[in-house]
Amino acid sequence: MITHAIRTCFLYMGRARFHRDTWWHITDRIIRTEQKATHPMTHDAKTLPAPDRPTSAAKQLASLTAALTEDLDAGVWVPGPLERSLAARVLTACAGDGQITPVVLRETLWEGSLVLTYTADGRLARLLAQLVEVTSRTTADSGPSMSAASRLLERTARG
Repeated sequence: MITHAIRTCFLYMGRARFHRDTWWHITDRIIRTEQKATHPMTHDAKTLPAPDRPTSAAKQLASLTAALTEDLDAGVWVPGPLERSLAARVLTACAGDGQITPVVLRETLWEGSLVLTYTADGRLARLLAQLVEVTSRTTADSGPSMSAASRLLERTARG
């Protein structure tokens, strides 16, 4: 079963799309998850419950950033070499104007590949995927969550 982080990363990298009869389908046929229970013999197939999420993408980013910052402060999450280099890559790419763009984030997720989704339970991958969603649809309430996320990326890059 594919984890939520992997599906989210592929979705935001532009490599996945949602289908009515399939949970997720990766466009290059890298991964295809189980079909929904439509066949009579699949009556015992499990369905995933919908995760509880805040309403807006900015609130979701703020809660994820707060949780990761808390874990980083407590020492529960220690960024590895891959996470540090990818965080530095994002910061270097946006050093000119200070704006984190969806293009930079998608390229970083692509560079991290599947390894990033398994490293430290995909924590940084989830943060980058959520950043793609927030930067794609900038709203008035996304400013504080974006600045908190960029501060977390700076701490991650420093190690």
